[in-house]
Amino acid sequence: MKAKAQPPSLATLRDLFGQRLLRSGIPANQKQLRPGRWRKVYGRAVQYLWVYRATRQTWKKQFLPDHEIAARVDRRPLLQLLAESNALMEQVCVRAASGDVQAISLMISTARGAIDALDSIEQVQPTKLRDAAELSSTWPVLLSLNPQDIAHAKKRLRRLKVGIKSTTPRRAGQRLDPQNFWTRLAHGALKACEDNRAIVPALQHEAAGAARKRISLKFWQTPAKATFYYLDNGDCIILTDWEKQCVKLSGPITEANFKQWWIVVQFCVLERWHASKEDYEAALAQITDRTAPKEFKKRNLAMGQVRKAFQSLVGLRR
Repeated sequence: MKAKAQPPSLATLRDLFGQRLLRSGIPANQKQLRPGRWRKVYGRAVQYLWVYRATRQTWKKQFLPDHEIAARVDRRPLLQLLAESNALMEQVCVRAASGDVQAISLMISTARGAIDALDSIEQVQPTKLRDAAELSSTWPVLLSLNPQDIAHAKKRLRRLKVGIKSTTPRRAGQRLDPQNFWTRLAHGALKACEDNRAIVPALQHEAAGAARKRISLKFWQTPAKATFYYLDNGDCIILTDWEKQCVKLSGPITEANFKQWWIVVQFCVLERWHASKEDYEAALAQITDRTAPKEFKKRNLAMGQVRKAFQSLVGLRR
């Protein structure tokens, strides 16, 4: 009987989605009981809190017998495994970015090892791997300038039927440019919204029974609602209504449900622009229309470009 995975712990969620913030406007000798309610405490007061937001393994080539593989599968949630691996790879990445040659080599060997492992997985789980490939718009392969390497990679993509059931379908002869500025922005927002379908329920599980407060946000002229959940340990989980809406959506994206998907993608982009002045200005800089000198007009045109890119990305616009 397959063991049921446990929900991720608060510590795992903190590692993946938490941000440590300095408390502002909070008396040093008071502790928050619930929104607007404080109690005097003695000793050293905690001046920081954790805020959680949703939107923010190597296999051996020679496999063990099925019963031994099953015995090695533990009950740790996948999100916990992700948190543990993220901490390691983040350190490798920053070292590589600083010019550490060994870290760069480690990143290359890790990526190569993961791709080799997928070859091995295909040998023991061909149907399940192909099912995953059909839902994935891209697939990791090893390439060189050797034409045989390229031919083998193309053959494998066709064999696995990569992307035929993907939310963002890819096919031969397609005019879509995945590296286009607007396409990359739309794809990043779509990926965040898809991830929220798994992340939001995990955060809602921890927020169950917590004191809560409704907050009205505003991204320029677009209003947005959010709920702040205050945990007993002083942490705060923030879930916007658009993040919760992601859980209710399902693929594939068609003309029938495009509007519902576009609403959450649009909110995701607006929040990103509102949070990052650099990203916002980079988007406005792409708008060269001289008839739209005012900022709000450029922003509207930019969002129009995101919508067009999103339509092309999901195969609804030629």
